[in-house]
Amino acid sequence: MLRIYILIVVLGLVGGVVYGGYYYYKDTQARIQTLTENSAKLEQAAQTQKQTIDILIADAEKFAKLNNELQLGLVRANDYKNELISSVGLRLRSDVPIGVCLSGGLDSSTIVSILNSYYKHNDLNTFSAIYSLGDKA
Repeated sequence: MLRIYILIVVLGLVGGVVYGGYYYYKDTQARIQTLTENSAKLEQAAQTQKQTIDILIADAEKFAKLNNELQLGLVRANDYKNELISSVGLRLRSDVPIGVCLSGGLDSSTIVSILNSYYKHNDLNTFSAIYSLGDKA
């Protein structure tokens, strides 16, 4: 009878060890599967992040180039404005009153604007010509 008890105890111990080993194996396999899935997700996230950073760097370079072009255009426009103002100023050297013939376009209007804004000639004589078309129109 003692042998039967010992056999039952040994079988119980062996069964417990086998069940513990099986449980440990299944748990380890589930953890490995979870780690593999998370690793794949992490690799995809890292690749997406790298692509986003590359796009941001390319955009920053493009915007820096565009900003330089705009700054150069602004400098050129300011140089042109200053040249135009000084050119109008050179023609102000006169002993007689100054007059401007207004054509209705931007060039004559610009000259009058410069005279009023930069040289404070508020007493300008301006002239315009109006022609009727007659009976042919």
